[in-house]
Amino acid sequence: MSPLLITAAFVAFTIVVVWKCGYGLARIAGIVLVLKGLVWLVAGAAVGAQLGAMAAGAAVWLAGHLFGAYRHRTWGSRLAKLIFTRIPGLRVLDPQRRKRQSRRPTRPEPARRVRGDDWTQWESELDEGSPHERKAPKTSPRQHRRSSRIARIGSRAARSAARTAVRLTIRHVPAARAAHRAYRFLR
Repeated sequence: MSPLLITAAFVAFTIVVVWKCGYGLARIAGIVLVLKGLVWLVAGAAVGAQLGAMAAGAAVWLAGHLFGAYRHRTWGSRLAKLIFTRIPGLRVLDPQRRKRQSRRPTRPEPARRVRGDDWTQWESELDEGSPHERKAPKTSPRQHRRSSRIARIGSRAARSAARTAVRLTIRHVPAARAAHRAYRFLR
């Protein structure tokens, strides 16, 4: 085989691996670098080198979260989301910035209904007509695409069972509460 073909295959393989696992590997590598820096600081190593390793670990961790946010269109950690949405220089890199701006409704604000006395309310109800004469509200097209009632009930039951299992685990397993809070903070 030619070296050019082998190089092209290696580059293609590397791109696929980075696309599939890169954000997870970067997050794990960042956490490992930060922990390594903390351990060596406690052990008495040179402060400058360990602070540099911890800063590099934090940067790699943030880069992994940014790559994951671009790939999945959602943030993997609340902390990373706060960092990228609150710091002005990093706000430009936020992949959900445009999505948040486009979600704002452009509807005019509805006029406030002035509450009248009972007599005017009663007259307005008479003017609207009887319940049989009123037209049924139009259903939105989204309602037709909803899943069946049984599927919704099943997914609610599964979520409820998962929440109950987590609550029981947190209550009865030592140090599970701290681990769960740390997971939710870093997620």
